[in-house]
Amino acid sequence: MNADPPEGSDPTATRPQSRMSELIDGWQATRAQTVLATRFVANKDDYLAPEAKDIGRAVGDKLRELFVSCDPAPALLQQFDHARPEFIAVHDIGTSSSRKLLADVATATGLPVKKLAIRRQGYGTTLATLEFIEFPAGEGGSLRIYSTEADADTVSRHGLARVLLAYSRLGVLMVGDLPAHALAAAFKPLRDDIITGPWPNRDVLLLPLAATGALATQSADLGRGTGITVRSTPAVLRPSDAWNFINGT
Repeated sequence: MNADPPEGSDPTATRPQSRMSELIDGWQATRAQTVLATRFVANKDDYLAPEAKDIGRAVGDKLRELFVSCDPAPALLQQFDHARPEFIAVHDIGTSSSRKLLADVATATGLPVKKLAIRRQGYGTTLATLEFIEFPAGEGGSLRIYSTEADADTVSRHGLARVLLAYSRLGVLMVGDLPAHALAAAFKPLRDDIITGPWPNRDVLLLPLAATGALATQSADLGRGTGITVRSTPAVLRPSDAWNFINGT
């Protein structure tokens, strides 16, 4: 069965089953609660070992730790290259709504908001923290939805957002109410990142928080010459609307 949409969604609406829906199918209400001591990983081979099929190591049921010897973004990229996870990244442009969306979806589905803490190897200093929710799927798999709004310094935050969007199976852009010139300026760094590459992601969904004709221009520019399919939704007024659009993609 699919995860229940947040309250207020239309239960009678039908749409073809999406790849995301297939991955979420069969999610379990029960979650194992494991309490593990914080572990320092001895070397790169340990955290890239074949049996390490997840990102970082579990410390309780709502926290994972990833110990790194380099900056957070390249460390996370190395993990994605190894584990090849399927996930969705939710990114803010001119707003700060992605983490609130995760919290609302978590409340509606009964799933916890989890954190991935990226720490300095040998010192334990927290370099960055990411929030995500995780839908258990069939055959022991899972689908995560990350917010790119990391608790980190500016450089690390931008780098992590770039890696998350570039390697997600779906990049969701929550777009605030911006005038046309500000919207163009806000989208330029993202387009530059896509053109510079690498950018394996082929699907981007725009969720405007207010109706604006200027978004159509940015949508077209984002897809032009990049090979990326860019779709835009009507204005999203409630978390349930955003969730329905994501779940239907």
